[in-house]
Amino acid sequence: AKVEEEKARLEKEAEEMAAAKAQMEREAVEASRAQMAQAAADDGSIATISSIGDFARVNGLEVWEDALKDVADDVAELVEGLHEQEGDFAEFVDDNEMGEDDAEKLKKGLAAVVAAAEAKEERRAVEEAAAAEEAAAAAFAEEVEEAKKRQEEEKVAAAAVAAAEAEAA
Repeated sequence: AKVEEEKARLEKEAEEMAAAKAQMEREAVEASRAQMAQAAADDGSIATISSIGDFARVNGLEVWEDALKDVADDVAELVEGLHEQEGDFAEFVDDNEMGEDDAEKLKKGLAAVVAAAEAKEERRAVEEAAAAEEAAAAAFAEEVEEAKKRQEEEKVAAAAVAAAEAEAA
């Protein structure tokens, strides 16, 4: 009887620990989802800009739209050609006689596009990690269920043996 009580207590403890671990994993996944949703809302507007015209309007550079279109077909190409390319950037500013304020707006606009792209990539990686965590939690829950089933089968077998021994005695 003592052995059965101890076995039952250990089983209950293992179930409680498994449930607590599963709950923690669910909460971590929900927290990361909420964080991703907030990040998407924060940079959603800049991340969707792909045309030079939209880029110029968002950054207050409408007067430079044609000059920007002369150096690139889209925002990705513009970023590639001018962001952190000091020589090319300076040459563009000089060739177009762009003032300091507008040059600074252009630099900030390019940096914002790069930051939004990096944030988008980071969110994708977090989403993949969250999906992997969910899969691991599901697999763990399945293992716990199988272990419970095995324990139940072992109990039934042990009870049958005990009954047979009692009958024999």
